[in-house]
Amino acid sequence: YITLTPEVTDFGSHIKYYLYEKDNPSGIDASKICEESRKKSDNNQYYDEMECDTSNLGEPILSGTFNGRKMVSKEIEVTREMDKTYYLIVEYENDPNNPQDQEQGKTYRVKINFVTELLTITKQIAKIAETSNEIVEDDYGNLRYIGADPNNYVLFNNELWRIIGVMKDIENVDGTKEDKVKLIRNKSIGEFSWDNKAVGVGSSTSSYGSNDWSDSSLQKVLNEGAYYNRTSGICPNGQYGATTPCDFSNTGLTEEAKEMISEVVWNLGGSSTYNDVIAKTFYERE
Repeated sequence: YITLTPEVTDFGSHIKYYLYEKDNPSGIDASKICEESRKKSDNNQYYDEMECDTSNLGEPILSGTFNGRKMVSKEIEVTREMDKTYYLIVEYENDPNNPQDQEQGKTYRVKINFVTELLTITKQIAKIAETSNEIVEDDYGNLRYIGADPNNYVLFNNELWRIIGVMKDIENVDGTKEDKVKLIRNKSIGEFSWDNKAVGVGSSTSSYGSNDWSDSSLQKVLNEGAYYNRTSGICPNGQYGATTPCDFSNTGLTEEAKEMISEVVWNLGGSSTYNDVIAKTFYERE
């Protein structure tokens, strides 16, 4: 956003300001926008006046009158590729019929600041949701992308991933809560078993393992094994703890990606049937 701050207030509150914004201006000489002229008043006294031609600048994006040293500001949507030129005109309203000797020799200054605020991805999605029909708020306050092919792509781990949504008040392992972004990889990493521990091993109740993610065979690969360490290794395949070679040397997690992953508490309740299950029902059963 942009802030304007008057640093000298000798002139009181009759200082007007006009801020203009132009995309890649050409043919505009900033030194020629305002030019000084000498005029004669009705009482035959001369006075200096600055005349400004702003016809090439369009309408000001910010204008008003300074009140003491009060800062004025304007939020402006920007992108990395944004290329703008800004023109600030500060105007003292002169009265040709009043010499205003008390104002002679005084000066005023105005500081213009450009402040960059990097939005977190959760805040950015919330901002997009204000005008997007591809993001809805569910019954629990989560922001979720919907539709056949929403524009929810993001670069993560040097790959294309998709944003499922912003999950509200997710509990971190230290007990604190904050909003989190939930992602899913755009393409599968391969065909592996969710779990295939032999019966009696860990939570496994059959030769095909169990549905307990906390000690799932695949969970180990993703959180501490070959995928997590961006290397080659073995992955669960079939039943009775069988494995198959897997290589994530180019697709596993980078160190930078690991830093972005939160360790959170995730409820693992489920449903014994899928016939009556909608999103809200699944939340309740979890």
